[in-house]
Amino acid sequence: MAGVVWQLKLNYLINSFLTNHSPNHLLARSPVYSHVTTTINGLASIRAYGAQADFERAFTAYQNDQTSTWFLFIASSRMVGYVMDLCCALFIFAITLVVLFSGTGVLNSDWQTFFTN
Repeated sequence: MAGVVWQLKLNYLINSFLTNHSPNHLLARSPVYSHVTTTINGLASIRAYGAQADFERAFTAYQNDQTSTWFLFIASSRMVGYVMDLCCALFIFAITLVVLFSGTGVLNSDWQTFFTN
């Protein structure tokens, strides 16, 4: 059980590092920033041609994509954390049961000698 917990921890650390530092994460965010930069650089042209609504729609689409990617990352991180907590709780519960019901455990020994020694 400890090996499973260790493997899950290792897998989580590797995946969280790759998610935060991967080119895909940067590419998912880059359209928002590049769109803002393009809009600021061409603001006079956008206003002259009356294309504000088109740029607002494009920005909203880019923002929705970036937000959904970030929400997926946060939700998956929380799910992995919850699964890790559940595995640790089950592991502690199993160890407690083994200690209590084993031949040398608390239930099979003399209570007075156990608490006085």
